[in-house]
Amino acid sequence: SKHRRDGARLACGAGCDACCHIPLAVTALEAFAAAEVVRADQALAAHVRIAGPVVQAAAPAERWKQRVPCALLRDGRGQAYDARPLPCRAYSSFDADRCNHALRTGDRDAQLGIPLWELPHTFAAAVRKAVRAACVAEGVEDAHIELSGAVAVILTDSSSANRWLAGETVFAAPRA
Repeated sequence: SKHRRDGARLACGAGCDACCHIPLAVTALEAFAAAEVVRADQALAAHVRIAGPVVQAAAPAERWKQRVPCALLRDGRGQAYDARPLPCRAYSSFDADRCNHALRTGDRDAQLGIPLWELPHTFAAAVRKAVRAACVAEGVEDAHIELSGAVAVILTDSSSANRWLAGETVFAAPRA
């Protein structure tokens, strides 16, 4: 169902993918969950192994300006939808035209001006803060990393989960 804010309806829906071009930092747990879904699709996994590091290497401002999509995006849909990270779940726009305009132009200010439903962002931020604190308490890397590159690392290194659980730094690449 579409949520309302001041009479406005959420504009997000199937095939809407402008937000999938926004640089996205996730926790390690979110990256591991997305990687499990991606791993089940051999073609997607092969694509992410190649595209993930390229997406990750793009500076966030340049990534938006150059319209570089998340490596998990295919045919206008996020391919790890059921395991999508909290920022993906929380991004809820009230104006698809503004989203598409911001993407078409690569205008970061236009992207920042998109009217969003703030409540999911508030909840997502609180949950992510708690997850990161739990990681610190457990002595595991509290990574805040770019999704595409992190999933590529996980798919490429079959020992990454065990190494991460053992307290090793797995996501030493540039962070988003």
